[in-house]
Amino acid sequence: MMATTVRDVIAGSFRLLAGDDQTFGADDYKNAMYSLNSMLQTWTTEGLTVYTINRTVLPLTIGVQAYTLGTGGTLNMARPTWIENMSVIPTGISPLVEIPIKILLDEDWQQVLVKSVASTFPIACYPQGDFPLNTLNFWPIPTVACSVVLYTPGSFGDFQTINDAVSFPNGYERAMRYNLAMEIAPEYGIEVSSTVQGIAYVAKNQIRARNHTPVFLRSDNALLSGGNTADVFNKSWGYVAP
Repeated sequence: MMATTVRDVIAGSFRLLAGDDQTFGADDYKNAMYSLNSMLQTWTTEGLTVYTINRTVLPLTIGVQAYTLGTGGTLNMARPTWIENMSVIPTGISPLVEIPIKILLDEDWQQVLVKSVASTFPIACYPQGDFPLNTLNFWPIPTVACSVVLYTPGSFGDFQTINDAVSFPNGYERAMRYNLAMEIAPEYGIEVSSTVQGIAYVAKNQIRARNHTPVFLRSDNALLSGGNTADVFNKSWGYVAP
């Protein structure tokens, strides 16, 4: 099976609009690639279109509270759209222990009255949301060597040429092709058919459904009456619909 390329996706979108991709020239393909990148970058802001969460371990420095996160920053990695979860790993403990820490909101950080407190390792972090480098403030300030673990959404949508390979999980190529047709249609004054609109909607929702993680509520076992372990498990977990 031949690999799908950006050219293939764009050509498919053009055919959905005009029935013949040959009516579009090199500049049209270049502009469509820009639109494709822009569309996919927007998808990275939508939690359910992101198919993976990356785990990255980066070292913290003793006595340092504020770090810049992003390419070229003190925490050198591509700046993530958001941080899903965060942990610290203190050095010198065997086996290594990963300890979750809280990600603070603006009002949480405001309520930390003494921000220069020092302790063994941080228990919280306040991301300021700066761009292009996001500033992360750890609290308390670590007094021993440790690392931070960042759980961040995977990014996609940075194609450089129309010959770049398109490699995503099942369902993404179809969603990209139909939604790109919707994206670029206004540039050509073309009204997208209801069939294309419907498939674009369904295809994107299918990948959202695949990426959905169920949320469960749990009750304290002490509140449950009788039964064996299996009964307690079944009673203490309840599915919450998306």
